[in-house]
Amino acid sequence: MLYLIIAIQPINCQQNKTGIHKLQSLYYQNRKTPLLEKLTVLNGIDVLLEKKLHFIQSRKIALVTNHSGIDRNGIPNYIRLMETDSVELKVIFSPEHGLFGEAADGQKINYNEIKELPKVVSLYGGTRKPTAEMLSGVNLIIYDIQDIGARFYT
Repeated sequence: MLYLIIAIQPINCQQNKTGIHKLQSLYYQNRKTPLLEKLTVLNGIDVLLEKKLHFIQSRKIALVTNHSGIDRNGIPNYIRLMETDSVELKVIFSPEHGLFGEAADGQKINYNEIKELPKVVSLYGGTRKPTAEMLSGVNLIIYDIQDIGARFYT
């Protein structure tokens, strides 16, 4: 009879290596970062009013927006347009959840009591797109709603 005896020596599978994430973490913790100057990010309404105003001057505008349409200081786009002398904001179209983002799914909204605003029309519910009557007197539509780039985002 032949017996085969294999001597098994414990093998340490773990090597004494530092992982890449740990190395990166150590690198950035010990790195001297230069002082950075404050950067200003311009939103679309900022660029439009400060650099491209000629595109909208003397226009009667319909604005499709909600609470996400703001300038770099957080001022709503409709206020910025209303304060611009050379344009006339005729109507605001709001999507689901309303102009201020306060409405629940499918909730009917009405902003007619807010006298400081031009006419506000919901494009959610019975009317999903502006009618010819709603666009009467309008010669430019501005769409300013921020999103996350996902098809199912509302």
